Amino acid sequence: MFAQQEYLYLLFFIPLFFLFFLLRLRAGDRLLRSYIQDPCLKVVADVSFRKRRILRYSFLLMVFLFLVLALARPQSQKEKQEVEIKGAEVMILVDVSKSMLVEDMNGFSRLNVMKKELDRLVKMLSSQRVGLISFAGSAVLMSPLTLDHSLLRLLLKSLSPGEVVLPGTDFGGAFRSAAQALRRGSALAPASSSRVIVIASDGEDNEEATLEMVKELATLKLRVFTLGFGTGQGGMIPEYDRQGNKIAYKKDQSGNPVISRFDEKNLKEISRITGGAFYTVSPGGNTIEKVYSAIRKVGTGTSSYQSQTVYKEWYQYYLLVALFFGFLYFLIGERRKNYLQEWHSYIRRGS
Repeated sequence: MFAQQEYLYLLFFIPLFFLFFLLRLRAGDRLLRSYIQDPCLKVVADVSFRKRRILRYSFLLMVFLFLVLALARPQSQKEKQEVEIKGAEVMILVDVSKSMLVEDMNGFSRLNVMKKELDRLVKMLSSQRVGLISFAGSAVLMSPLTLDHSLLRLLLKSLSPGEVVLPGTDFGGAFRSAAQALRRGSALAPASSSRVIVIASDGEDNEEATLEMVKELATLKLRVFTLGFGTGQGGMIPEYDRQGNKIAYKKDQSGNPVISRFDEKNLKEISRITGGAFYTVSPGGNTIEKVYSAIRKVGTGTSSYQSQTVYKEWYQYYLLVALFFGFLYFLIGERRKNYLQEWHSYIRRGS
């Protein structure tokens, strides 16, 4: 089996490369016939050593083949192990509403800064189970609780306002989805207080029932750490075409630009009710380190076990085979060493 099967699609290029080589070979033959008479053609064909050219190109294709297989990371199932997981379980909620596109964070959009900072947080939580939910007017579970942090980081990078169909910002729906995901995927005891929700947003919430849902989270012993992105001055919400080009700014019904400002009031209240903490995030700051430290304190002394399949990696052997064929490619020339002498002797015989 292969850990990254998407690279195997590159193998479809091999027959195309080989077809291209054959077409070039035939084009070369036609060119020779147009300049050289038939009595000389056989000698010239021998000089160019057609078979060696085909052999060398075959070696080059083998290099490509085994490099692609190495990239796909071939694995064999070794065994199943019980892995101890230390620390709190963390569900990250990411606001992907259009207001997160405002570029009021040192010239960068709130969404881009948020993705970079959360990527750092996921890397720090390397030994903990982490899940991911994106939300705007509705919530989408991107990943349940998992130890596969490389997948989480890929999902984070791909997030955009197009991930969620409904416009707006609904904290309540996002919290509801988070509570369900934590309940279904948790490996901790039902009464455990070592479950954490991290919500990253600019604080704008269009729903009135959020605080009722937050109080329910508090009864479930779920702490919420809120991360604020944006500035009080705010900025206009850009609109983009399908090619990603900025074409205009969002306007209200009167035709005036809509200004989105960071609203810390909601985020502070959410963290206060659940016993969490509120943080304002700025590009290049150390806020994420503080968030990680707070999460570690919540999960102090907490551990759980998860059955995990261990795989043996084989990609290094495929790399060695690719290097072997690469060595053969450079070792074998297209022409014989004494081809000039053969050509000269043929000319002398003809004269």
